[in-house]
Amino acid sequence: MTPGPVTVPLASGIALSFQLTFREFWREASGRGSYSRTMRPDLVLSGPPEGGWPLIILDAKYRIDTALNDALASIHMYRDALVEDGHGGKIRGIVRAAYLLSPHLPFLPGEWRDADLPGRLFHPGYRAAFRFGALTLRPGMSDAEVDAALDALVADATA
Repeated sequence: MTPGPVTVPLASGIALSFQLTFREFWREASGRGSYSRTMRPDLVLSGPPEGGWPLIILDAKYRIDTALNDALASIHMYRDALVEDGHGGKIRGIVRAAYLLSPHLPFLPGEWRDADLPGRLFHPGYRAAFRFGALTLRPGMSDAEVDAALDALVADATA
């Protein structure tokens, strides 16, 4: 038996869900889902369902140095294929931002345009400009470090 998704309520009606499943949007009562196939991102940060709050997708990737193209393809897929039926046949995207979570420690020059991949994905300027990129999360980080990293990511996604 496969366990279902786990959702943890956070402050202000925001929730963090692990392994949330998105089936084809036309099969869902909410009208929210994928336009291509069933998808299950690692983590989804969402607001109150009645508010139509856009999603922030977080996908864990451990081998970003050797599997960068696969990692990028997965967050592009989530960002682009998750939609909702806006009623009246208007289909709109529901993902505000998509990020990789990785233990990678990048070198970050002053400007994101000067950074090579995968480091560019971690640059705060790149993440804020595109609401897309990566964030370092490593075993052994303190709660304060994790909080600061996630706060930065939410700030990038909602700027």
